[in-house]
Amino acid sequence: MDGVEVVGQKDEARLAAVPVDAIDLNAENFVELKTSRHIEHPGQETNFKKFKLIKWWCQCFPAGIRQVACGFRDDDGIVETIQTYNVSDLPKYTRLNVTKFVNM
Repeated sequence: MDGVEVVGQKDEARLAAVPVDAIDLNAENFVELKTSRHIEHPGQETNFKKFKLIKWWCQCFPAGIRQVACGFRDDDGIVETIQTYNVSDLPKYTRLNVTKFVNM
């Protein structure tokens, strides 16, 4: 399933097609599904916030995806916990200044 959005200025339009993993039928929202190794120490948490959450925001925000569900897995690939993130909250965790991206 693809989410399609037309973006751009008045005289220019760009079409963006992105894959969407799931739909929350109760909220009528697209949901992106991710997995990540479970976090065991502060360095892993820092890298998770610094790299993965920024990447997820960059993928989801332009497509209008509002939620990311992440399954935290062990080294055998077994998901142990699931955490849901609102895409609009991801910049708070990452210190990413999204203003320049949103106002393009």
